[in-house]
Amino acid sequence: MRKKILKLQNSSNFGALLTNGLLASMRLLNFTLLARALSTENFGIWVIYLTTVNFMEMLRFGLLRTAFIKFTSGLAEVEQRIVEGSSWLIALAFCLLIGLLALLFHFLQPLIPLSESFRLFFVYYPAYALLVLPYHYATFKLQAAKRFMAIFALTVTHTTSWASILIFNLFYPLSLQQLVWGHIAAISMASGLALLLGWSNVSAIPAASKAWIMKLLHFGKYSIGTLIGSNLLKSADTYLINLFLGPAATALYNIPLRLTEMLEIPLRALAQTALPKISAAANQNQKTRISELFAQYTSFASLIYLPLLSAAFIFAPQLVTLIGGEQYTGTHSIFRIFLVASVFLPADRFAGVTLDAIGLPQINLRKVVVMALVNIAGDYLVLQYSTNLSLVALVTINTLFIGMSYGLYQLIRLKIIKMAHFKAYLFKYGRRLKLSKNTP
Repeated sequence: MRKKILKLQNSSNFGALLTNGLLASMRLLNFTLLARALSTENFGIWVIYLTTVNFMEMLRFGLLRTAFIKFTSGLAEVEQRIVEGSSWLIALAFCLLIGLLALLFHFLQPLIPLSESFRLFFVYYPAYALLVLPYHYATFKLQAAKRFMAIFALTVTHTTSWASILIFNLFYPLSLQQLVWGHIAAISMASGLALLLGWSNVSAIPAASKAWIMKLLHFGKYSIGTLIGSNLLKSADTYLINLFLGPAATALYNIPLRLTEMLEIPLRALAQTALPKISAAANQNQKTRISELFAQYTSFASLIYLPLLSAAFIFAPQLVTLIGGEQYTGTHSIFRIFLVASVFLPADRFAGVTLDAIGLPQINLRKVVVMALVNIAGDYLVLQYSTNLSLVALVTINTLFIGMSYGLYQLIRLKIIKMAHFKAYLFKYGRRLKLSKNTP
């Protein structure tokens, strides 16, 4: 038994699940602390601000993260340093661009009427963008090396620092501006730890090369589009609801949305471990292994994810009340709609991971663009004629089904995966699950 426990603790899947579990749990706790401490109006403003920050981070690290992990998996240390240094230079150039745009906004602010959410973003995001870099690069490097317990340590530092500030806010209320500075300070603590331990590898910057900068940008132009599209799948609802119905409705919609993201912990963890493994198999031209890994991860994720969704569906009213309070109880119907749509997530997620890992990000980009367009068009049509937030959530079911179908079709058409492998692993894991239930 002890050997099994040690084996589980040392596995990359366990480390990724622990890290994502902690991150999602702490984010949910922090989200709850904010929802209960702020008025519905101010909470809606915070949601828009944070959604915009996350969108910009997706934009930047969509360009770099997948390419970084793909091209460093299985490479010698010397070659890894060249990739790391080149990636760092691109990220720093992005920070410089953001700083110039913020400066331009400062001079044009009297001429551009902006909401409080976007004013906060333009004033404070440049500082966040620079200070978060060491933390992000440490997680990139550690993920490529499958050192998920080290990522766990950084996650603990970040999330507990932010939670401490929010607990302080419960007793001594802070302004939105002070909360933003607290948010920046929390990520700075994690970045400081990454620098101290040498995990962010800033020293690799002098090893950067023009050839690798161009290679990363070439690959990233597809993955950045993919992540922008993925972000729009979630954030488009928030922005359109805010546009049509205001911050209060945005706050109501985001309680069930955040709960649904919490339930994606197993998928995110498995996707983190799948990307470097499938990338390594692709780099070594092991075609059968790619198909087997896709089947293994998709079938396993489906079997552990579906019972989780079922339990959440039953206890939906209690869950939304626990997170947001009594004023959000009526949003449980929205949460249940998200849960139905999430049935298609495992196959959709690993189809995208596989396409990126084997060097076909342009196909994954097309998949995500189609999904984003369907989602935005559906949301816009609904909000033109209705204020019912449940109808907005219903669009998500159609969106995820289309994305899953397109991704699987492309993988089968290109003979990258074989459904026989998927059926075999589904039977294998299903049988193991059945036997474990029958074991006294």
